[in-house]
Amino acid sequence: MQIESTETHWIHLFKNGKSIYTITILIGISLHAMDAFIISTLMPTIIYDLGNIEFYSWVLMVYMTSSIIGSSCAEIVRNFFGSRNGYFFAGLIFLTGTLISGLSFSMYFLLIGRLISGFGAGLIVAQNTSLIREFFSDKLRIKMIALLSSIWGLAALTGPLIGGFFAEINFWRGGFLFALPLIIIFMITALKAIPKHKKLNKKINFPFFRIVYLGLGVFLIGCTAIFNSIIVQLVAIILGLSLLYLSITLDTKSKTIDLFPKKPFSLNSATGTAYWYFIMISILPVAIGIYMPLTYQVVYGMSPIFAGYLGALLAVFWTLGAGISTNFSIRNQKFALVFGPLLSFISVILISFSIGNISWIYIAILTALSGSGIGLCMGHLVNWTMVLSQKGEESVTASSIHTVRSLGISLGAAGSGLIANMSGLKDKIDPSIVIKSVHYVELFAALAPAIAVMLGYILIYHRNKIEKNFL
Repeated sequence: MQIESTETHWIHLFKNGKSIYTITILIGISLHAMDAFIISTLMPTIIYDLGNIEFYSWVLMVYMTSSIIGSSCAEIVRNFFGSRNGYFFAGLIFLTGTLISGLSFSMYFLLIGRLISGFGAGLIVAQNTSLIREFFSDKLRIKMIALLSSIWGLAALTGPLIGGFFAEINFWRGGFLFALPLIIIFMITALKAIPKHKKLNKKINFPFFRIVYLGLGVFLIGCTAIFNSIIVQLVAIILGLSLLYLSITLDTKSKTIDLFPKKPFSLNSATGTAYWYFIMISILPVAIGIYMPLTYQVVYGMSPIFAGYLGALLAVFWTLGAGISTNFSIRNQKFALVFGPLLSFISVILISFSIGNISWIYIAILTALSGSGIGLCMGHLVNWTMVLSQKGEESVTASSIHTVRSLGISLGAAGSGLIANMSGLKDKIDPSIVIKSVHYVELFAALAPAIAVMLGYILIYHRNKIEKNFL
């Protein structure tokens, strides 16, 4: 589909027939974002009603694992069902999982529901990225990604309120049932929005073992939050990484449908460099998101709600950073890809050494700055990944971005959890232990954007080389 180069303004997202694409994509990401913030708020109430507190972390882990598998299968679903029906199918899966979760009478059924929902969410997000690549120009892609970031910022603010409301009236099921009409609207808009132009391919050799290895790898890495033994956690991480390596290695040698581009993590390619950048930049928000609300509560004596909103500053300023950078020239985009993670690195380093020593106001400001840094670079990173993808790999590159980002989130959660436990947090929660643990966690988190700075330079090198050859 040809896109006019004159389409550079926000209004063009809703003109020339693009409004239906924009609305569909926005609804799709809203489902995923609101689900994350509402359900995390409701979990204490759910546990109180259903019991089985030992499965508390499993609810998130199961959802994340199946989401990664879903995003990996997105290209397979598009090939088998077609673009329109594949998108509708993703919504149907998410609807089924949400309904099962909302009607669950035991924790086991809830886990099944979250497993199904996660798979549907992964399919939706991955196909969203493919749609952005297919129907929007470079300039509009950056604005579209910024708009999607704003959805996450809005969800961070409204999700806890909605979840808190259902918790207050002691009706946690409402947090799931609340989303059903929106999912149905999404499915209807998907049928209206997506054209039937992609040919069906019913002779697909399903990459069963590659997906199994990928899923088991992510699952084992996620299991680190469950185990108390540090040795077991290390074994789980090593085994999980080994399975991920096996899955990716088999995928690069495959002559059937791919889960990833052929050189997904080679620094000799623009795509490989971009994927490593995605992983690094995805580690930081996890460490902030998990441990900063705890810090505000234990070290600074704040209420859970106020601490939660201070933690949400990262998402809010991520959105602002993304909005600021939408009109950047190519030169400024290159600057953002280096300066963004550098700003996050400096901010998190200062947080690490400042906890307990300075006012929470300064900690909140530094959190906001770290979010701004991510926002400045993320939209351009997504767009560059699409623009610089190898010929014939454009679709699989776009659809696998969510998988790679999710891998970074999993590694961030596992690494920060392991470091926190090794620092004594698993044994006792008091101000001195929290300060010590979060200090080391944030040092670990700061390492990721520091590496991303170097990856930014390598990615710029690849783009300059490609542009030179093109000219």
